Amino acid sequence: MINSDFKLKKYNDPCPHIIISDFFEKVFYTKLEEDFPNSKRFKTNSVNRMHGDITYGDQLYSDLINSSAVYNKLHNWVYSKDFMNFFLNFFKDYFKSDDDFYQNLEKFDLHFEPLEIGKVFNLDNYESKNTKPLLFPRLDIGYGVKNYGINTGGKGPHIDNPQRVISILFYVGGYNIMEGGQHRLYKISNNNEKELEVSKIYEPKKNLLIASLQNNFAFHDVNPITHIEGQRNAFYMAISSNKRTWRPSKRNYINKKYNKNRVENTFLKKCFLNIKKISLNIFKIKLSNILN
Repeated sequence: MINSDFKLKKYNDPCPHIIISDFFEKVFYTKLEEDFPNSKRFKTNSVNRMHGDITYGDQLYSDLINSSAVYNKLHNWVYSKDFMNFFLNFFKDYFKSDDDFYQNLEKFDLHFEPLEIGKVFNLDNYESKNTKPLLFPRLDIGYGVKNYGINTGGKGPHIDNPQRVISILFYVGGYNIMEGGQHRLYKISNNNEKELEVSKIYEPKKNLLIASLQNNFAFHDVNPITHIEGQRNAFYMAISSNKRTWRPSKRNYINKKYNKNRVENTFLKKCFLNIKKISLNIFKIKLSNILN
């Protein structure tokens, strides 16, 4: 399935990321492209990342992995130890050296079954539950057409949700001509600390994979598509955590504009959240006493 002769490039700036060309074996990749669903088959969009998305729990996703041998194999690979170790090993050196990490990921258990079912979860879905620290995979299958990257694809420069540890993009063709649609990585401007500037641009070539560590400097976006003949097909894969793994980012102009979901709370909000937490614990104790 994975091409033993793939071409790998590894970068540290502006965030740790890898680029792998010819990732899958040619026959396997060709069948992935052939079996990719046409846009008309995407009846619902529970993910809202691309113009059409499906993930585990959606009917079209189930139909696809049941009818296509290559998509069944892809699903089983993503939700496996092999998938997680493949990408974790690329970035393991950063788990101790990257100051943005809030916890030691080496102490997290690996969970291979789907946890984010039918939608994109956030940390509130997990942290309210008394569960052990886990890392788990995800697979979304989707497409973009004209204007993709404006109100979709993150809606401009951003960093992925706080639970994302590694985000992975894979391109599956689908178009003859396209203007725009590139994956762009950003850095803080050397001339203005309140602005971002493009650091790297990657064309969405067939059988190309991009994996990046989603630290607090992993600003990225999609260059909006202005013209396309066909559809821009892609997989979004990820390794995520059920506990907070990234430290809150500094409360500055850049992060408040482009990284809102990770910005550290104000003093007043911290007080409010602590009071809320204490009140919830008191309620649980009282409820337990009543029931007992």
